[in-house]
Amino acid sequence: MSMKIIEIVNEINAGERVPVIAKRLGVSKDTLSRRLKSVGYKFDNSLKKYVYFGNNSEKNHIDNVLFSSLVMKRTEGSKNKFRNLEEKESVEVGISSEIFQNVNLFNFSNSEIKTLKEVIKVFQDEKSKLFLELVPLLDTGKVVKKTILVGDELYVKFEKFAERFTNKHISKHQLIELALYNFMKQYNVE
Repeated sequence: MSMKIIEIVNEINAGERVPVIAKRLGVSKDTLSRRLKSVGYKFDNSLKKYVYFGNNSEKNHIDNVLFSSLVMKRTEGSKNKFRNLEEKESVEVGISSEIFQNVNLFNFSNSEIKTLKEVIKVFQDEKSKLFLELVPLLDTGKVVKKTILVGDELYVKFEKFAERFTNKHISKHQLIELALYNFMKQYNVE
């Protein structure tokens, strides 16, 4: 069973015994206490509950970390230190720590993060941008055929421009429609 740090702390503070929760998590009560301490939670004897003593700006991130993602790491000294496995994995997949913290709130797996990165690459690709801009125009209603007068030079430039898209299944009328749409959107014409 995997629980978020905040869920564990809340259950203990609500009266659930540490050995019971530790057993559910598959660790000893000492291991559970050490791992909670490693992320900034300490047992306050006067309050009889776990209290966060770390940096408040990190509290939300730490609270949403899964207990199972905390792993023990031996350092040069004999002390044990815990680190968040998810942070290591974020470096491996190349996501900045700030973005990863936001993504981590949803508890995505590595494969899901990799898939999301692939989707982002598709959306950032120049070829895809034009298709994505055409999406709002897909359901514009009935198509009306009208004659538009355009200067020679502009038309020649448009023809050259449109040639790049003929093999991408984008017609000239779609390009004109997109140009008009973007122009009206830019000047807030409804």
